[in-house]
Amino acid sequence: QASDVYKRQAQRHSAQGLIESLDRESVTLSHGPIPSVGMGAMTMEFKLPPPNKRPRGLAVGDRVDFEFYVDPTDGPTVTTLTLLPPSAAAAAAPGASR
Repeated sequence: QASDVYKRQAQRHSAQGLIESLDRESVTLSHGPIPSVGMGAMTMEFKLPPPNKRPRGLAVGDRVDFEFYVDPTDGPTVTTLTLLPPSAAAAAAPGASR
């Protein structure tokens, strides 16, 4: 299937972000600049990977490392999402509070 080939070959981009909202299909993240895709700092929605490919217990206010690609149909789609421990989150965003 063409979309499966695209998913495997699409350029991946990595960033850290803060979960602003979350539902079954998507996550809204505020993130810093992502130079590899030409994005400035912003808040935007990403399609989530299947439930078995994401950490359990994600919640609004969590800081995460994430990798994504831009799908021509679905838009920005997360491939990996990793919850940052509180110490890493504080180091990643000095002055940020949860």
